[in-house]
Amino acid sequence: MIIYQFYNANVLSSLLNEQYNNIRNLKDLLESDLKAGVEDMLFNKDYFKVNIKRTNDRIPLELYKKKIVRNKQNNFFDAEYGMSLVKRGGFAFHVDTSTAYRIMRKTFSEKEICEVSAVQLFPPQYVGAVAKKGSQYKEYIAIGWVF
Repeated sequence: MIIYQFYNANVLSSLLNEQYNNIRNLKDLLESDLKAGVEDMLFNKDYFKVNIKRTNDRIPLELYKKKIVRNKQNNFFDAEYGMSLVKRGGFAFHVDTSTAYRIMRKTFSEKEICEVSAVQLFPPQYVGAVAKKGSQYKEYIAIGWVF
């Protein structure tokens, strides 16, 4: 009887807590009922400009049309306000991770920090550094890549 009770309690708690754990990528976020916003920074606005189309990936553009500029209302917020919406729940916010972690450290409880998950919006950018052969800057560039 105790094992049966434990099993039922475990199943029930997993169903209740599995609210947004299914979001692992942008497509999952797009199909979810979460509202979304973006940090009000120039490069974020530039990325989504429809006329220029900095991205050809249809999922971020659909996310922008469906969740960020819905009902002619732009969901571009400063980082503190956007993270406060995340803290309330039911909201996804695109913000630089260093900014988000700083705000979370100050305002989120340990439990709230554990409940937050990250999804990558921008694809990784692979860059390289160029230096003249035999340049004294070669060592500084090599050390910089290590950190």
